[in-house]
Amino acid sequence: MTKSDPVKEWHPALLDDRGLKFETIRIADINVDPAYQRPLRETKISMMWQAFDPAELTAIVVSRRDDGSLWVLDGQHRIELLTRLGKAVVLADVREGLTREQEAHLFYRLNEGQTKVGSWDKFRARMAAKEPVAMRITEIIGKHGFHIGRSDEDHAIQAVSALEDIYSIGRLDKTLVIISTVWPNDKTAREAVILQGMGAFLQTFDGQMGWDDGRILEVLDKIGPSAIQRRAREIQLETGRSYQRGATLAIAFRDAYNGLMTRGSKPKVQLYGMPLINWNGVRARTQHRG
Repeated sequence: MTKSDPVKEWHPALLDDRGLKFETIRIADINVDPAYQRPLRETKISMMWQAFDPAELTAIVVSRRDDGSLWVLDGQHRIELLTRLGKAVVLADVREGLTREQEAHLFYRLNEGQTKVGSWDKFRARMAAKEPVAMRITEIIGKHGFHIGRSDEDHAIQAVSALEDIYSIGRLDKTLVIISTVWPNDKTAREAVILQGMGAFLQTFDGQMGWDDGRILEVLDKIGPSAIQRRAREIQLETGRSYQRGATLAIAFRDAYNGLMTRGSKPKVQLYGMPLINWNGVRARTQHRG
């Protein structure tokens, strides 16, 4: 590990004797930090209620801050379930000496790789932890008038995995330049497949002989993201290529650029070739650049 590795930097606070303390604490004394904790889900609580077995109850994880207050890191739904069952105390693994940013980082790591916490919730935790890549992505999308949020919010992007994929290949800024210019208020334009399709399109064709930044803006201004999706489905039926993760979307953007989806002039030099990006594992293979 390098000196800047956050896990090594926080090692003493997480692994010394203060991090190995179990206590029975009052549920009423536990706080929830909305900066990194997800909202309670009634469906999950209902399922936990139906399947509840006291013998299977595990300790929650909490942070005791310097002022003595307790903040849940893992087990928010268990706390709510116990409250509804009329319980007043819970067994907790109590961590001490953590900053708020370290709490958010630990929440993210405790839930990393688990399906119970979605990518959006994990990304929010990474933002609260001030994790560099998450902060840089947030900065880039903010520059173009967007923010991380639920898909039903105005100018919000929920597809955080797609954002990180595109950031990994260094195309996030230009992707959002185009999206914010031609489709600033269209929610469909902020869906994962559209974003990934644009990222793959730019990675493959931007800089190719005949490329013109102005042309892609002019063409997309005449059509909407739904038209790109329809063309992608046609390509899927014609070729058998997967519609997932932007593969056929990139080809649809190429066809739009080449004038195959609108009336009018075609570029003197058309774009040729297939997308170069396979999004599977792209973050592990490329350097985060933005």
